[in-house]
Amino acid sequence: MWRLVVLVSMILVTLSLLVLIVIPGETSGKPLTAIQFNGSQFLVLPQCNVTSNPYGSANGTYGLLNCIAIEHGALSVVMWIYLTNGTRGGLLGIQSFQYPSTSGAWTPLLYIGTDGNLWLGEANIIIPGVPGPGIHVFTNITPGWHLLVFEEWANSTSGPFYQALYIDGKLALSASSSGLVSLFGLYGPYPYNDIGTAYTAESWASSGGNGGWFFFNGSIAYIAIYRVILNLTQVRSMYSEPGYFPEVGLVALYNASEFNYPVWYSIFGGLGLGVYGRLAVVTRTLGISTLSITTTSIITQIISPILLAVVMVVVAVVVVLIIHRHG
Repeated sequence: MWRLVVLVSMILVTLSLLVLIVIPGETSGKPLTAIQFNGSQFLVLPQCNVTSNPYGSANGTYGLLNCIAIEHGALSVVMWIYLTNGTRGGLLGIQSFQYPSTSGAWTPLLYIGTDGNLWLGEANIIIPGVPGPGIHVFTNITPGWHLLVFEEWANSTSGPFYQALYIDGKLALSASSSGLVSLFGLYGPYPYNDIGTAYTAESWASSGGNGGWFFFNGSIAYIAIYRVILNLTQVRSMYSEPGYFPEVGLVALYNASEFNYPVWYSIFGGLGLGVYGRLAVVTRTLGISTLSITTTSIITQIISPILLAVVMVVVAVVVVLIIHRHG
């Protein structure tokens, strides 16, 4: 009888372990929570005052992205985003004015066009064979989780200037310009740097018809902003390990709450911006209305197999006790 007890116990415990091994979450390794933008919400980044722009462009008040580029000569923005078939809108935009105004200088640095493609933009960036104000498109962006790494840097204060875009750990786009570009102050200053919207015009392909404010309606889990250019190894590490961000050069980190609070958490440093806590405290100054958390099904996909395994172990113990009692 004891052999039967041992055999049944081993079978049930083995099955419970196989559940954990064979049935992982389908989205395992991707962010658990994200902020769902509803197509009218956006995040306004902090500002700084530039008194001596080494690139020969305007001084004055700039948003965080411009501040970093002008002060350090380099900018990297990392974003974990979740897209559906209908996701459209601006991801990164710099403007001399803020919504709902429509007059001034602007550049949509990164947006998902009305055609569903991911567009990289800059003023004065020239790409051979691409018409318009210097924009390029990556056509293979699909619904689901994606890691985007936007990079722009200057070779010197007189140029040339470079752009690069990584998608899911791979270099997707690159461009260059011998002339000054907007991130370093061309047509500036740009006091308003936005995440979740960008101002566009008809001349910018697939940017929302006749132009205007182009709001993002997808989800963002993480935003990390750097004063250095991240290398391919670092980009691949972030893609393979969501939630990991290299510390060197990190200026700001926003992440959707992991505790189901409809707020952002942020950390600032390197530009004298101080330290910010939960953005729920400062949403009025940052220009965002209440945002909602979208939790992916990964939680149930991971927890369900674990619960099933636990249940099977309990069943094994019960069976052993029953057999032992009636043995």
